[in-house]
Amino acid sequence: MASGWIESRIPIESIDHAHETFLAPGAEIEVLALTALRDGLAETARTSAACYGCHRTIRRGSRAPPDFVERAAAG
Repeated sequence: MASGWIESRIPIESIDHAHETFLAPGAEIEVLALTALRDGLAETARTSAACYGCHRTIRRGSRAPPDFVERAAAG
């Protein structure tokens, strides 16, 4: 785990509820498990990035740097 990160377990009501809840903090958190939740969040992030004109590809399983959106927008 990267320096400065804290790993915690958070009980969830459902995958759908957790998906909406964990979108708010954006790149400030990383979901490590459940695979379905992690994959759903990754797909939402890719779709959002495309909507905002971010054309850089983020490989599955990698984290975007916190300044990814600002750098992509700057072009």
